[in-house]
Amino acid sequence: DDTIYDVVQNTLNVSYSPLSDNGKPVDMAESQNSLFVVSNDILYRVNAAALTTPAMPATVTPITVGVIADLVVILAKNTNRVYWSENDGATWGAAAFQAIQAFPNRLVNLLVDHQELWLLGNQHIQVYVVGDDPDAPFVAVTGGMIEMGLAAKHGATRMDNSIFFLGRNKDGECLFYRVNG
Repeated sequence: DDTIYDVVQNTLNVSYSPLSDNGKPVDMAESQNSLFVVSNDILYRVNAAALTTPAMPATVTPITVGVIADLVVILAKNTNRVYWSENDGATWGAAAFQAIQAFPNRLVNLLVDHQELWLLGNQHIQVYVVGDDPDAPFVAVTGGMIEMGLAAKHGATRMDNSIFFLGRNKDGECLFYRVNG
C-alpha cells in the first residue's frame, strides 16, 4: 500500500506515509543512516524518523536507487544518465550526473554488488566502479560489457554471490542468465 512499516522484533515501531502508490513494485536501498524508496517515479528518504522527498533537478524522474561508496545513485527515466548525491541523498545537484556513453539504449535498472555498479540497459549491461574524478565518478570495468539487455525492469537480482537476470538478445529472444566472474 502507501505506507512503510518499521517493525522491530515483531512489534510495529513506526510507520511512514503516504507514498505515491501505482501498484507496481518499489525499489529500495539503504545507506548508513537512511532508507531510500522509489515508488511511482518519486524518491523518498527515511532519515531521523522522518519521511521526506528530496528535491531533485526539475528534469529528473527517478526510476531506481542504489548506494555505492557513500554515493546515493539514481537512474533517470528514459535516459542514459546516472545521478548521484554525496550527502546521503539529502540534496541532488543538477550537475551531479554522468551520461553513460556505453548505452545507445536507455538504462532500465541498476544493481550494486561487491562495490560494483551494474547498469542494466535494454540492450547492454555494463559494470562500473567508483573512481577518483568527482565530476565523473563512475569508471567502466574493462571487459565488463555484456552484449545482452535486461528484458524486464525487475528481472535482475543478487543471489548466491552472483547476479542473475532475465536477458534479451538483439533478436528479442529471452533467457535467464547467471553472471560468474
